[in-house]
Amino acid sequence: MLSALHAWVAFCQVWQCDVVLWGKGGGRPSNKVVLEAEWKLLLFCVWLHNSGYAAATCSGYVGSVKSWHGKITGLPAQAVGVVFYRLPMLFRTLKKLNPAKLRDKRPWEFSYSLAVLEGWKQNGELSFAKDKDPYLMMVAWEVIKLAFEQLMRLAELVTTKPASVSMRNPLKWCDVTYEDAQGEVLGYDERGRPMGCPVRARLREPPSKMRGGGGELILPFPAGWCPGMETLASGPGLFMMQTQHPVPRDWAKKVPLLGMTEWSADRRFVVQISQQKFMTAMHRLCNGAVPVVRYDSKEGKLGLHAWRVGGTNRLFDLGASAPQVCAAGRWMGDCWVLYARRQRAVLEELTVRMSQKEGLKDSPW
Repeated sequence: MLSALHAWVAFCQVWQCDVVLWGKGGGRPSNKVVLEAEWKLLLFCVWLHNSGYAAATCSGYVGSVKSWHGKITGLPAQAVGVVFYRLPMLFRTLKKLNPAKLRDKRPWEFSYSLAVLEGWKQNGELSFAKDKDPYLMMVAWEVIKLAFEQLMRLAELVTTKPASVSMRNPLKWCDVTYEDAQGEVLGYDERGRPMGCPVRARLREPPSKMRGGGGELILPFPAGWCPGMETLASGPGLFMMQTQHPVPRDWAKKVPLLGMTEWSADRRFVVQISQQKFMTAMHRLCNGAVPVVRYDSKEGKLGLHAWRVGGTNRLFDLGASAPQVCAAGRWMGDCWVLYARRQRAVLEELTVRMSQKEGLKDSPW
């Protein structure tokens, strides 16, 4: 419901209307008030649809707003005999225009990251120098590692076409700190480069559709890590990015951590990387991987949740428990179950093996 209310407040701000549908005067609303309320909900639903939300999400958000309204006013629609006849018609129309996607969310596999790391090596070290825009490639690679490791939605790290909650307060260069083995926070030099040899990084949790943010993400460094050592961990990647392309601390609160272009004294105002630019860079990363990663195949495309799904599966592969996965992905309910799945071919293989005797230890059968 929280994400629906965020959208509802944004809609009311854009159209300069009251968030409350009726109930200020008490008692049953008049026909005129009911008609105005229905028009607002119809416009809200169309506004969501035009912003890129699925038909099911649009209808769900409208239902959440109605439920919220009934709770705060004490006058739910059913209790005062209010019925909206045109909303169901609009829901059916939107479902025809934008039918539900039945395919599974395809995960970004850990093997894909290994393939990218192998394919973009030069003289034994990872390098994007051969690309026409090496900085963009480096940022896209950090987005992938961070989203996979921290089970994040892509919308929390890049600017997406349908506006996301995280776009209100994107990550900035000031939002990451580094600590040594004693837990002391490391400083920056006069150019804005982090100093010392950290063992972990702390990153502000960006707001998402289910959480308001404000927490911390812990990014551990591999044991024995030192500057120059390539790793798939996101913390060392951010450390190296800030070392090689520093931003003065005076600008740390203004410059996006995952920017579209490199900051410089001549180009100080940088915007957050967009979904289009990220996807373009991600495709180039996949094409240069060894073996090549097929980002668009018969199994589906790699979408906005590919890394969140892949990271969830990776944790289960490593033997993590359900509560641990739920905590890692910052899920507040049981919807994480939708992400804990594999591709259908793997599930079919497991189903076949369930009825076979091979591999069963100490079985009485």
